[in-house]
Amino acid sequence: MAPLDPSQLSARLDEHHHPETNGRMQVCRRCGFRVSGALGEERHTLAEDRPQRATRWLDDQARTSQIAHAKTAFDQ
Repeated sequence: MAPLDPSQLSARLDEHHHPETNGRMQVCRRCGFRVSGALGEERHTLAEDRPQRATRWLDDQARTSQIAHAKTAFDQ
């Protein structure tokens, strides 16, 4: 599979969650990636050297969600 470019990965991060910043730092508290844009309109912005890290983070989040779903289904 061809690696996604930074803009595609930024869009995937935006789909996964809205950037959470403290208003001063332009870094998402949830995933640690840079954020750009006006207050309330922030979007993730990946540097060229971060695609592998972003892909790994998104894959880990998907896996964590699947495990939580499986545990919930098992407990019922």
